[in-house]
Amino acid sequence: MTNQERLLIEALFEHLGQADAPRDPEVESLIAARIKEQPGAVYTLAQAVLIQNQELAAAEARIVNLQAKLDKANGASGGTPVRRDILRNIGGMEKAGAPGFLATAAMATLAVAGM
Repeated sequence: MTNQERLLIEALFEHLGQADAPRDPEVESLIAARIKEQPGAVYTLAQAVLIQNQELAAAEARIVNLQAKLDKANGASGGTPVRRDILRNIGGMEKAGAPGFLATAAMATLAVAGM
């Protein structure tokens, strides 16, 4: 493991520790059961999250860059990055009066990111 990998893993778990969103007991039970069956899944999930975070950051940087070029060509100013809008839209989803699993995840992500 490199020092950079260690820092990324530590940062991931620090962010997870800050996510204090309500949990659906049925979802939590299913996840716990699957992790018990496949304990190595946590390792793979951490890898997937870190790679996806890097890809999202690269995509967001590209979107911001393209938006700036478009704004410059049109003489306009920049807007809110797309990623935040997507998270807010997911966060607004409600199921039977209470947020579902993905909506709760989106709200926790917004809270941790300070958006």
